[in-house]
Amino acid sequence: MATLKPFAALRPKPELAAKICELPYDVMSSEEARDLAFGNPLSFLHVSKPEIDLSPGTDVYAPEVYATGKQNFQKLIAQGALKQDAQPNFYFYRQIMGGHSQTGLVAAASCREYLNGIIKKHELTRPDKEDDRVRHIETLNSQTGPVFLTYQANPSFDAFVAKKTAEKPGVDFTAKDGVRHSSWTISDPKDIQFIQSQFAQIADASHLVVFAAKNNLDVADVDAHVRHLAAGQGVSIEALAPFRNVLVGGIVQAMDEPARNAWARNQCYIALGNLLTSAAVLGIDACPMEGFDRAQYDEILGLKAKGYASAVIATLGYRSTEDKYAAAPKVRFPKEQLIARV
Repeated sequence: MATLKPFAALRPKPELAAKICELPYDVMSSEEARDLAFGNPLSFLHVSKPEIDLSPGTDVYAPEVYATGKQNFQKLIAQGALKQDAQPNFYFYRQIMGGHSQTGLVAAASCREYLNGIIKKHELTRPDKEDDRVRHIETLNSQTGPVFLTYQANPSFDAFVAKKTAEKPGVDFTAKDGVRHSSWTISDPKDIQFIQSQFAQIADASHLVVFAAKNNLDVADVDAHVRHLAAGQGVSIEALAPFRNVLVGGIVQAMDEPARNAWARNQCYIALGNLLTSAAVLGIDACPMEGFDRAQYDEILGLKAKGYASAVIATLGYRSTEDKYAAAPKVRFPKEQLIARV
């Protein structure tokens, strides 16, 4: 499960975007950058390759290079050429070059998930280049160069992207090299929640089990359960009257709707326990999870219309042979610390 978060970006004033926008810092030499930025104080190369404002031949890793980049960055902010959004957002960014068009989601991703292999590494990077970018980020207190990642095709998310990018972009210009740049800000809380849910999916499990509970449990539900129980046990409904009275009096009549819903959700953990036990007996790997977006699951599965709400989920399958954690020693607290005998 990948974690993507919205962030409050520093964005160019739309009418100045064409002057600020530049090629990535690592596709040109210092001399080429100096020529490209000549006569344009708004060029972002003054930030991404700040050695162009120092004497030719300056060591590109010298402390004064990063300090100059910070000064130039702060100058763009002070002039109003760059302005930070008031709230965290997601962004869509499109480039069109000739007949090719590509659109990406701009978001904050987890470095820890990259290191842990949840986000797959697509290239090997040189330590000196890594150190350079770390120093640049720390000096400016900002990440000024995006990292490109890819994600698995998702029809529902693709449709969402198409819908949003059909609207008027907040920034739209064609650069000197003929590439058209367009960006859209996604600020609606529901849209932000939708995007996060699309990337917090479980993509590598054989099966995903969603345990759902009945909403607003009532007398009719109790009676249906009693009838089913009587048929299964071969007893009369009348014989189960004391049990029915406990459910009706102790739950339906004694609790308000939120409390009944909470009670019903808790019953799902009994089913979850049975699932985990059965999986263990069969040698199947299983992982129970909370912390997922229940509202999104309910919407996607149509549970609300059926009178249900998701409570807990579990994945089932077999560990990948590439999972480096599969053979790691299991660490548990001593049973003396976990079990109290009374």
